[in-house]
Amino acid sequence: MIILINYDILKIHNIGGFIVDSKKLYEEEILNAQIEVNEDEKLVNDRYKKLNGIMESMYDFILAYSNYYSVRRDYGSGEKFTMIEIHILTEIYDNSGITVTELAEKWCRTSSAISQTVRKLMKWGLINRVGNENNGKIYHLTITEKGKELALIHKKYDNLDIVKTKKKLLKKFTIEELIAFDKICKEYTNILRYKKEKK
Repeated sequence: MIILINYDILKIHNIGGFIVDSKKLYEEEILNAQIEVNEDEKLVNDRYKKLNGIMESMYDFILAYSNYYSVRRDYGSGEKFTMIEIHILTEIYDNSGITVTELAEKWCRTSSAISQTVRKLMKWGLINRVGNENNGKIYHLTITEKGKELALIHKKYDNLDIVKTKKKLLKKFTIEELIAFDKICKEYTNILRYKKEKK
């Protein structure tokens, strides 16, 4: 298989006013790097400037996505919801009877954070909470008709948004590059979750 690489994205990083070749930077500062605990201040600062330059686009993406994630938007129903609210609702639609604990595990959030979202969705008449017959401490979440309508509206919104966004990206990158990006994001997520679990 031949993978076409867009070499324009490999060419430059602007680090401290200097244009640096990305591939060379990876080879010198990551692949072949030997970092000592007792490095002097100048070396630490120089290395940090270069490595931070590599990560800057990732930091910018995370900040931009974090802002996008928390903004209330109309998904087509005339009402505004945050991304977590609408996705939790859709998760309940797709998995009727799911519990708060199961949602918390899937969304890597605390049960109390998910419970807050669940209470809002219940207050708005979008979901119901049904007690477990065998265990009074466990509640199963089900969707109402109003919630079902909104979940479907959300799925239509996301289908259109994903296709539009990917088409924009495909004007600059190949399919293989986008697949590679998806794989990298998944692996990065695994690394971050592993670090969190080790604490």
